Amino acid sequence: MKLDNQLLVLALGASFLVSACATARVAEPGSSAAQQHFERGKQLFNDEAYDKAAPLLREACEGGSARGCYFLAYSYAAGLGVKRVPERAVSLYNKACDAGETEACHNLASMYAEGTDVPRDTERALEIFEDLCERGRALSCRNAAQLYHRGERGRADNERARSLFEDGCDGGNMNSCFWLGVMHYMGEGGDRDHERAHELYKEACDGGDMLGCHNLGMTYVEGAGVEYDGARAHTLFERVCDEGVARGCHSLALTYIHGHGVPQAPERAAKLFARACTEGIPDSCYNAGNLYALGKLGEADHARAVPFFEKACDGDLIEACHNAGHIYDKGMNGEETPKKALPLFLKACDAGTVRACFRAGALYHQGRGVTKDVERARSLYKKACDEQHEGACLNLGSLAGVDADGEPDPKQARPYFERACDGGSGMGCFLLGRMHLEGHGVERDVTRARELFERACAENVARACFEAGSKYVFAKGVNQDFDRARELFERACENKQAKACHNLGMLYVHGWGVTADLSRARSLFQKACSAGNFVACDYEGQMQNQGWGGAKAPKRARELFKKACNGDHAEGCYNLGLSYERDEGGPQDIEAAQRVHEKACKLGEQQSCDRLRWFRN
Repeated sequence: MKLDNQLLVLALGASFLVSACATARVAEPGSSAAQQHFERGKQLFNDEAYDKAAPLLREACEGGSARGCYFLAYSYAAGLGVKRVPERAVSLYNKACDAGETEACHNLASMYAEGTDVPRDTERALEIFEDLCERGRALSCRNAAQLYHRGERGRADNERARSLFEDGCDGGNMNSCFWLGVMHYMGEGGDRDHERAHELYKEACDGGDMLGCHNLGMTYVEGAGVEYDGARAHTLFERVCDEGVARGCHSLALTYIHGHGVPQAPERAAKLFARACTEGIPDSCYNAGNLYALGKLGEADHARAVPFFEKACDGDLIEACHNAGHIYDKGMNGEETPKKALPLFLKACDAGTVRACFRAGALYHQGRGVTKDVERARSLYKKACDEQHEGACLNLGSLAGVDADGEPDPKQARPYFERACDGGSGMGCFLLGRMHLEGHGVERDVTRARELFERACAENVARACFEAGSKYVFAKGVNQDFDRARELFERACENKQAKACHNLGMLYVHGWGVTADLSRARSLFQKACSAGNFVACDYEGQMQNQGWGGAKAPKRARELFKKACNGDHAEGCYNLGLSYERDEGGPQDIEAAQRVHEKACKLGEQQSCDRLRWFRN
C-alpha cells in the first residue's frame, strides 16, 4: 500500500443545459398581448408558481413570443406546473429556436448531445452549438469544444476543440478558459505550454471558475509555468474547498501531507480526505484509508482503513479493492473474513491487478470463504502466472504436479516451477532443484540442483541454503568447499533451519573450513535441538555429559538424550541407556536402561542390541 501523492490535472465536465431563468439574447417578442402574457408568466415562474405560470406562457407562445415558447418548453422538460412531456418540450424548443431564441437552440443541442429525451445525435448538436458559437454565444463554444475533445464523433479532434475553447474564453466563458488551459498544459491540439496554461487558469480563476483556481494551485505546486509557491497553492486549494469543490479539499489535504506552504499535518489531511471522500472523490477515500492502514496517525488502524478502501473501490480505484480484500483476508481489522475478501479480489483481478488474481486463487484453493474449487483456483493462478506473478506460478505448479488419479506428475509441474524461479521465487527454484536432485520429471543432475539451491538460498529459502551447503561438504555436483558450506549453513541457521545449525556445529567440531571450536559447536547443537533436530539433541547431550565446549552437566545430558530418544533417534536412545546404566545425571535404573536399549535396537542401533544380549547373559 502506498499513499497517493499526485496532484492530478482536473478535467471535469459541466451541465450542457441552461435554465429558463438565465439571461439570454431576446428574440422577437410577438404581439403586445403575447409579450404581456410572457412577462406575467415569467414573473410567476421566477416566483416558483409554476402551475399559474404555465397557462400564461402557453398563451404567450401561441401569440408568437419565442421567449414564451422557450419557458414553456423548459416547463414541459422539467415537469414544472405541467405534466412532464419530453416530446412537447422538444417541439417547443424547436419552435423557439426557429424564432431566434438562442437559449432554446442551446438547450435543444444539449438534449441531442446527451441523448436526453431524444435519440443522441452528436452531428445535430454540433451543428447547433457551432452556429450559436459563431453568433457569439460563448457557452455554446465550450459545449461544442467538449464534444470534439471527448471524441463523441468517434475520435477526438483536439485542434478543433482547442479553437472552440479559445472562442469561448475570448467570449467571456471562464470554464472555456479553464479547459483551454488544460489543453495547453497537456499539449492537446497544439504545443505544450505550461506558462500559457498558468495564465489561462489564472484568468478562469479571476473570473470565478473554481476549477481554474484548482489547477492554478497545481501549477504552483508543480512549478509548471511558474515558480513553485506552496503557500499560494495552499491558499487557492483552501478557497476551492471552501466553495464546495471536493477535488479542492483533496488537493488541500495533500498540501498537509507534503508540507506545501504549511507544516505537515496528517490529522488535518485525514479530515479533508474524509470530507472529499463523502463527496465522491475515490482518491481521497484511498488516501484516507492509507493514512490509517500505514499508521500515519498513530497506531495502524485497519478497522478504520477498510471502509475508506471499500468506498474507493466502489469508485473503481482498483488498488483500493485489493487493499480492502487483503485486510479482510488476513484479519488485520480484528476478524479474518475471507468471504468479504473474495469479491474485492475478484473485482481487482478482473481489472488487471495480478496479485489480486493470485489471492483470489488461493482462497478457492484453500476453500477459505468459499467452497473449495481447485479448477477455479487453477484458472486464477494461471491468469496471474501468465503475467509473471511467481507465487501464482509456484502454486499452479503444485496443482499441475498431480495427475487425474491424484498421483504426482512432475513433468506438468516443471514449466511452472521454472517460471516461478525465473520470476524470483526462491521456493520455485528450491522445488525445481529437488526435481533435478531426485530425477523427478527431469534427468537427474546434481550440479543443476546445487545451482538452483544456491539461487533459492539467495532468496532466503533456508532449506535451500542447507541443501546447497551439504553439496559442498560432500562434493556432490561441485568441488568440496567447507568455507562455502559454512557460509550457506550459517545463512540457513540464522533463518532457523535446524539441520543447518547441526551441520554447522559439525564443522566446528571437526575444524572443517573453520578453526575447531567446541564451545561454538555446543551452542549450535543447542540451537538445532531447540528447533527440533533430535540428532543435535544427542550431540549436545554428549558434549554436556563429557564437558566438551563447556561445563560438564550430566543431568542436562540425560534430559537431552531423553529428548532425542523420544524423537526416535536411535543413538540418543543408546546414550540414554548408558546414562541409566552408569548412574550419570540421575539415579541408576537398569530396567529403564533395558527399555531404551530395546527401542534403540529396533531403530537399528547395533550397540544397543549388543547391550541387550549382555544384560540377558
